Amino acid sequence: MVSRQGGDVRRVTLFVLVLWLVLATPFLALPPSMAQEGTEDIAPDERELPPALLVAADNIVRRMSVADKVGQLFVVTFVGDNTAPGTAIAELIARYRVGGVMLLASNDNFRNDQDTPRQVLSLTNRLQALAYGQILPEANSLSPSADVLVPLPPRLEAEVETSVPLTTAVNLPLFIITDQEGDGPPYTRLYNGFTPLPSQMALGATWNPALAREVGAIVGRELAAVGINVLLGPSLDVLVTPRPELRGDFGARVFGGDPYWVAQMGKAYIAGVHEGSKGRVLTIAKHFPGQGSADRRPDEEVATVAKSLSELRKIELAPFSEVTRLGPGEAITVTDGLLSSHIRYEGFQGNIRERTPPITLAPELQDILNLPEFRQWHEHGGILITDALGALAVRRYKDPSLRTFPYKQVALEALLAGNDLLLLSQFSVSGTFEEQYQNTIDTIRFFQEKYVRDPAFRERVDEAVTRIVARKLALYPSLTLAEVLRSEDDLEVLGTGQQTVDAVSRAAATLLYPSPQDLSDRLPAPPQAGETILFISDDRPWQECATCSPVPAIAPDALAKMTLALYGPEATNQILPEQVRSLPFSRVREFLDGLARGEEDEEVAAAFADARWIVVGMTRVPADEYPDRDVVSRLLREGRGLLQDKHLIVFAFNAPYYLDATEITNLTAYYALYSKTAPFLEAAVRLLFREFVPTGSSPVSVPALNYDLRVLTEPNPDQTIGLTIVEFGHQGEGASNEPMVLDLGDTFTLRTSVIYDHQGHPVPDGTPVEFHLWYPTESLEFRREAVTRNGVAEVQVTVDRPGELWITVSSLKARTSTQLLLNIRPGEPSIVETVIPTPTPT
Repeated sequence: MVSRQGGDVRRVTLFVLVLWLVLATPFLALPPSMAQEGTEDIAPDERELPPALLVAADNIVRRMSVADKVGQLFVVTFVGDNTAPGTAIAELIARYRVGGVMLLASNDNFRNDQDTPRQVLSLTNRLQALAYGQILPEANSLSPSADVLVPLPPRLEAEVETSVPLTTAVNLPLFIITDQEGDGPPYTRLYNGFTPLPSQMALGATWNPALAREVGAIVGRELAAVGINVLLGPSLDVLVTPRPELRGDFGARVFGGDPYWVAQMGKAYIAGVHEGSKGRVLTIAKHFPGQGSADRRPDEEVATVAKSLSELRKIELAPFSEVTRLGPGEAITVTDGLLSSHIRYEGFQGNIRERTPPITLAPELQDILNLPEFRQWHEHGGILITDALGALAVRRYKDPSLRTFPYKQVALEALLAGNDLLLLSQFSVSGTFEEQYQNTIDTIRFFQEKYVRDPAFRERVDEAVTRIVARKLALYPSLTLAEVLRSEDDLEVLGTGQQTVDAVSRAAATLLYPSPQDLSDRLPAPPQAGETILFISDDRPWQECATCSPVPAIAPDALAKMTLALYGPEATNQILPEQVRSLPFSRVREFLDGLARGEEDEEVAAAFADARWIVVGMTRVPADEYPDRDVVSRLLREGRGLLQDKHLIVFAFNAPYYLDATEITNLTAYYALYSKTAPFLEAAVRLLFREFVPTGSSPVSVPALNYDLRVLTEPNPDQTIGLTIVEFGHQGEGASNEPMVLDLGDTFTLRTSVIYDHQGHPVPDGTPVEFHLWYPTESLEFRREAVTRNGVAEVQVTVDRPGELWITVSSLKARTSTQLLLNIRPGEPSIVETVIPTPTPT
């Protein structure tokens, strides 16, 4: 007979063994591809997330307490970098179990005028330690080890009456999130000590997805090194029609204006982030479901897109559907999540008089997620995160007077709409962090109480948390703190991507006006000895935080310094220091204001008078956001006498569509560089001195130049489209000049060569193609329609009659192709002849 004490011991032992198996089995079952060997090894049949991860996540969620589950839904912001016990952020992590933190320089989480990489690494390590119930002293945060960790005081669960057991708390790593769009501040959060990234539009102007992948790898590598594991990016908005007059114009923050090319660049960038981080950084593509056609940016007001769902699928949703497509071998290009935007849709269901709420909060979000292109991705663990739920746009929608803010209702609506992670940023009426902190706690407690009392809500929370936990397992398969923490040694990779960015800056550089031939006539030579160059730069300031020093868009003397570094006495000795002068936009504006009053700044007037070359560096020209926005336009309009007999060169270090046609025709040359970081300033100076020929082309329309992207991406009518038979009968593949036997009822496949657009790039997917089949003896013509994929179209043809068959192909205005002549004789080898058309004399 077994004693009661022995029975208890055995029962405890059995329970521990079963618990160990439940915990360990999912991790032991993880496929090798989920180890930190690089996600490029993921097998095609594993798709987005291996089933083992979702099973493991479900097992974990079943063991989590109410506080654990509810907390995982929230991403919070905080002020400063103090993580000591008792601070607001320590309470939110340790007691309220929030699932993520967003880091921002504007909140003084770090500074870009100090040792930014070590600041961020120290902070992310300390935050992660809190998630595991540990205190990591700041002095040891760059080289963390188990012996320096100190347990937190016992965690107190938020007080809630519950009939659901509060099981042992589960420690999960935090999502630590930031933006890193490129082009320096304000949309690159981390730049001091990091590789100077190009803007997305600069990447788009290269038309080279391989470069986008390399830049994504830099971003992934550098974010992972400092402990950031979630990137809010890339942006997949499609800028079909630039509207610079709108407040909050996108500028260079998009890949371009064609949905196919935005998708190609986005897929490559996402793959690069996954590769560069070795699977340690998730991507959150934004701004779903696309705000490129919005009538304003939704930061301060609710923007509206007047399109139905079917129209959205053709353009705005197309890039998002590409990065959520779970095709074989494409796992690395699939985004881990989407960021939902505060956009309203007019005519969403076809009724032009109906407007949705902001889609972040709208039930209509489910209509989009249930589309075939998104349903499988979401079911396989794709997560949705909201944009800042306290954004002015949301608060204005709820109360135009901005006197009240139903924050708990907003968070609830966002979750029920289909979002998994809720970003509680700007989450107050007053704008104070104290109120935001209290609102955050109130919202979390409200969710806890609702979880206990509302079975439907409980099911929705569990569904979202399962996806969240699965993503955390994908980042850290063992879920141990040792696996999560990063070391100072990891920082060695920072700043090592300069060569790639230099290549992007050259590949993106675009001559917008005039044509290359006309430019040679206007400027037969670069600046010569004795010719003075006056550089005028946009010094629009940006202040990251209340105590940070303002940073100019372009330092007033940056281009002059770059010129002397490359061509001055210490380099090629082409240019002497006295040949270069610099003026900021602000000084030129003051000068023009003085001229309007009948006053003249003699120093500025002399700078213009002495210059043979006037070189202007523009960045963004918003509609009404800062006083110097129209300096270039005013200079061309009011300073004509100053510009007479000068070479006037304008470099656009942002989007290329801010000048009108009249202004552009008054320039000697107009170039687009699309980005203002140092590599692009250097590329501009090298262009000025004719060191290389620009090969980039704008990825967005430029109406002032009649540069219509829609037309330019259509098939070039001057090409001859190749046509071959690649498969026939039951004989497998064969070339068109090989003997083949075609009987009635047999099929063969016709395939085009790559069809190119007006700029020499493969035409976008979905470009219509027509195959023309002509039986001359019967005067019968048949047409078979297809669309391109990767620039190529193909169609299957069934043999339904003997005799001669002539085949050609066309695509829109590209109507010249090779011609296949078939002589079909059932039971005998068919004769195939390829006729290449003779070029028509011009």
